[in-house]
Amino acid sequence: MKNKGFTLIELVAVIVILGILAVTVLPKFVNIQTDAKIADLEGVKAAMESVATLAYSEAVIHGTEHAERTIAPMIWILIETVFPRSKQT
Repeated sequence: MKNKGFTLIELVAVIVILGILAVTVLPKFVNIQTDAKIADLEGVKAAMESVATLAYSEAVIHGTEHAERTIAPMIWILIETVFPRSKQT
């Protein structure tokens, strides 16, 4: 009767090879996640800049770029002519 299966040495060799592959691929995967988070934050930044530009443009159209606005009771917005800037890294 012939035994079919893997020997212990073959299994250990496969585990070692998989371990080496995992060690080399893991840093690349972590870097991809970091890049994705950076891209998400850049998208949020662009959206906020767009909203600020639209709000200022509407205020200029109505001639109220220096006036305070209320959007709800007890919530005031002062529209300035200076836009916030983010630090470039």
